[in-house]
Amino acid sequence: MDTAVHRSGTPPKSSLVQGSAQIRMLGTPELWIEGTQISIGGPKAQSVLGTLAVRAGQLVTADWLIDQLWGASPPQSARVSLQAYISRVRALHPPVTEAILPRRAGGYLLAHDVATIDTHEYDRHSTEGRALAASGRWAAALDRLDMAAALWRGSPFSGIDAVPELALERDRLLDLAASNNLAALRARLELFDPAEVVPPLRDLIIRQPWDERGWLLLMLALYRSGRQTEALEAATTARRMLADAKGLDTGPGLAELERMILQQDPRLLPTGAQLAIPRWLAQTSAQMIGRDEQLDVLTGYWEQSSSGIDPRVVMVKGEPGVGKSLLAAKFAEKISNSGVAVVAGRCFDTPRLPMQPWTDLLEGKLVAPGSLPYVADGESGLDIWEFAAYEMFTTVMRHFEALLEAGPVLVVLDDIQWAGVAAIRVLDYLVANCRGRDLMVIATIRSAGADMPLSTERALGELAVRTHAREIRLNGLGIESFTELLVARGHRFTEERVAALRESTGGVPLLAISVLDGGDDLLALPLGRASEDAVRVAELLATAGGTCSVTALRYASNMSEPDIDRALEELIAVGLVRQIDDLYATCEFAHGLYRDSLVARITDARKLMWARRLLAAADELRGHFTPPSTAALALTSAKSGIAEDVDRAIAECRAAAGWSAQFHEHAEAMRWCAQAVELAERADAPLLLRSNVKLEHGIACRRAGFPFREIFLSAAEAATKAEDPEMLANVCVGWSRGSFSQIWETDAEYLAYTERVLAQQSRVSAPLRARVLGARAAELTWADEGGDRFDIADEALALARAAEDPSTIAHVLLGRNMAIAAADTLDIRRAEATELLDIARSLGDPGLEFQAMLQACGPAIDDGNIGLVGEMLSRAEAIANALRQPVLQWTVAYARASLSLWQGRLSLAEEYSQEALEQGMAAGFAADAMLFAGGQFAEIRRLQGRLGEITRPLERMPIQPHGLFGIARYQYEAGLFEQAAARLDHVRMVDGTLQLRRDCMERINLDYLAFLAVHLDRPDVAAAVEQRLLPLADTFGHDAVSGLVGHHWLGVLAAFQARPEAAVQHFERAVRIQNELGMPLLAAESQRELGWAYKTLGQHGRQHAAHAEVRHVACLFGAEGLLTGLSDGGHWSARYS
Repeated sequence: MDTAVHRSGTPPKSSLVQGSAQIRMLGTPELWIEGTQISIGGPKAQSVLGTLAVRAGQLVTADWLIDQLWGASPPQSARVSLQAYISRVRALHPPVTEAILPRRAGGYLLAHDVATIDTHEYDRHSTEGRALAASGRWAAALDRLDMAAALWRGSPFSGIDAVPELALERDRLLDLAASNNLAALRARLELFDPAEVVPPLRDLIIRQPWDERGWLLLMLALYRSGRQTEALEAATTARRMLADAKGLDTGPGLAELERMILQQDPRLLPTGAQLAIPRWLAQTSAQMIGRDEQLDVLTGYWEQSSSGIDPRVVMVKGEPGVGKSLLAAKFAEKISNSGVAVVAGRCFDTPRLPMQPWTDLLEGKLVAPGSLPYVADGESGLDIWEFAAYEMFTTVMRHFEALLEAGPVLVVLDDIQWAGVAAIRVLDYLVANCRGRDLMVIATIRSAGADMPLSTERALGELAVRTHAREIRLNGLGIESFTELLVARGHRFTEERVAALRESTGGVPLLAISVLDGGDDLLALPLGRASEDAVRVAELLATAGGTCSVTALRYASNMSEPDIDRALEELIAVGLVRQIDDLYATCEFAHGLYRDSLVARITDARKLMWARRLLAAADELRGHFTPPSTAALALTSAKSGIAEDVDRAIAECRAAAGWSAQFHEHAEAMRWCAQAVELAERADAPLLLRSNVKLEHGIACRRAGFPFREIFLSAAEAATKAEDPEMLANVCVGWSRGSFSQIWETDAEYLAYTERVLAQQSRVSAPLRARVLGARAAELTWADEGGDRFDIADEALALARAAEDPSTIAHVLLGRNMAIAAADTLDIRRAEATELLDIARSLGDPGLEFQAMLQACGPAIDDGNIGLVGEMLSRAEAIANALRQPVLQWTVAYARASLSLWQGRLSLAEEYSQEALEQGMAAGFAADAMLFAGGQFAEIRRLQGRLGEITRPLERMPIQPHGLFGIARYQYEAGLFEQAAARLDHVRMVDGTLQLRRDCMERINLDYLAFLAVHLDRPDVAAAVEQRLLPLADTFGHDAVSGLVGHHWLGVLAAFQARPEAAVQHFERAVRIQNELGMPLLAAESQRELGWAYKTLGQHGRQHAAHAEVRHVACLFGAEGLLTGLSDGGHWSARYS
């Protein structure tokens, strides 16, 4: 197939590198190694290689491959034949072919990092080419599209017809090739003589007569060639052909282009990069008054940004109608004339679509949610990721990489107060990864009248701090500019009338213009002379949330196509509505104020009528409505109070929540769940349904980082009243904090509900009962009387084994590792970690295998086997990279940073910490990422002796309860004594017993509390910490709060209390444990304090030997911080003397 038109007779060379392994699928499947073609074999062998290439980097099972290759009725020898084909390919050219198809337990995998696959190259060039075309970079776009076309040797997978996976991929590639061809022709139309493009466009129409995009391009090429009559004849021909052959009408785009040709619209002429400005942003006809100063400020920021100097992000704030979008548009128009690419995206209030504004900016290039796998809560013990967030992130990065390669880029993001947290994180990461590039972002934000979620407000605040964003605040116009605006609109009033009008409108231009043109009612002029049909369509559009497809409006209004077209033309003519050229020919209000004003005018009865009609349209035209928009309509319908309407609204809100969660928009999911809960409560829905929606609400709140305990508690109460122990068990499993229960206080009410479930065990399935028991054991980890957790954990595992359900066994094993953590359970935990790995592999679940490998690190650390920890992390990293999940990559990077820090490899630890921070941000876990990385950066600087820099990473760290005392320690090291002392306000002493405020985690703060008690001279806290730490020091072997650092801090506390003999014992034990674990820096810190304890006892020879070892370690690892205090005893000299 002809996929692109080249500018010369010589096709561009392939980008595949000679000398490497190449898998070519764009044509007959071929394998090339070191420039030589290697014979694969017959069609079946080609099918095996092609199918694995399509799933490159993914582990696929033998059963799935057999289904693909032989269908529903494979021969008995299918498995043997498959193995033979795989073995033959591996033996073609070892070791290269062996590396291409490495041996993996549980299935087969094609290593995409060993061989270059031409379909991947084709996708990359295509994406870059279309992105450049979208921004008006026509020459660069044509180069990329030509590179893609050079890879095309024929129909993909030629000669293979019966493999479903390859058929789907072939269809996708053929569609992509058609789009590339159109994009290349459009680029030629912008770059060269339009007459040269007419012949290939006519050829294209002969081959693809039903694709209206070709007709539109042909009409445009003919018009630009001076052949206006032929352009109009082409429109007539297209309309007649579709009607006669298919019984279809052409889309609105063709009619619009026909109208523009008749009117000789100047926008049809080539305008270079200015074509890249979206229609909604290119408000060049609107006059901007009183904003010259702000325009100059933006210009100055752009000059700084293009010189590699911050700022890179500018936030334009102001109330609706004050001129934020117009200012951005005028600036975009100004710099686009100098060859700058302008890309823009909007956010909508209703419905708030996941990943806006990127969905608008990328024009539908994101992955459709229906094609994404969904990981249910509790499935394989995982609740960590929704794939669409990562797909969106990579799409954004590819898009901007292609744009920035060609030149400067301005990004305009409108009404970003309605963006979700995940979308803001992507902007944050985009800016961070484009440092030194010519990129500036203008984000408009409403300062009033916007229902901004707290999570979004927090994310925008963090973005502003990290990017050093500048702010331009637009207020109402001053009296002079306001008068100029009135005069420009043809009005002349007395000074008193002007002043009164300015006061009543606040000087907001849009309000003033609307009042002047239509009186106090914003809609008086636009709808004053509108037909009844136009008013009906406007009301429908307002009820739909301000945006709706023309087809859906026609369906809901029961109007004929000509009638609705006339109604829309009326609304567009008066400036109330505008049309977006997208897949569904969408209409929207020209400004949110118009929509809000119209909604306020519609009676409740009419709103209910329109909502029901739109819901009927949604049932018939599912593709035209997103779940959030359908849910918003259902909420309007539910106001009728009719049970059927309420039930539907609850179901639609739950569907919208699930859809939002798939896009990592957990705050939006939480909002929809809250709506479902409110409806269920108000309608007095069945208790079982109420418990279910509250359970979903609790899970959404936990994912979004909001308090969730009271919601789960309410769900449990509803399930209890419903007398449904199975539902209560599900609530307990969803409520379980799993590993997080290790650092919180035990929840007595949670334990009580688990008791209720277990008391009715005959009414709860065995697998679910096992999970509840496992959750109960984990919750008991830090209970004062938590010894029962061992027996409960054993019972949970026995029940899971009896149920013979591998998934349940894995779930129990995942939570069990810490529940049974003790010095005498090391062998059991080691064996169960191995069992969990085996189960994960047998289930073919790489996510579970990842968790199992991380869990195996715990016993390995306790066993002092740091080599095994490194091996597990390497294997976990390979899985994280294969799954392309930033949250998993973040987890591994953080673990590697910690391991490197323990091993004294400070530079490597800093690199991994930075990587963990960036990946955590990309995964949407900014708070945790900054908390963990900030602590590690501070510790690295402390060990390096860079005390002047120690507080820098702390400035970005969110103040979370479990980080309070760690931050205080570093503040003290930096000399910020008052701030450090303030943290001790969270400590209470009751009858000599240490108690923290309930929102703080006591166990993991004991070492930091020991530090503060000594340095801030609090003997009461020191004694209490020692009492809490003593029984724990040997309980968990080398656990982080015990042997690893516990004996070190017990030594410090003993020294503080003038007990040097006890200090020596603890420090000697700490040094021995830390050296056994291969953690030299921790050992050196203990050795330093041990030396001063020796000196106190008069053992000067031992002191000098200990401190000589400290100097050696400090020199070896570049840890200058270890030398602090060696000359005079430092912080401890007064305590030891």
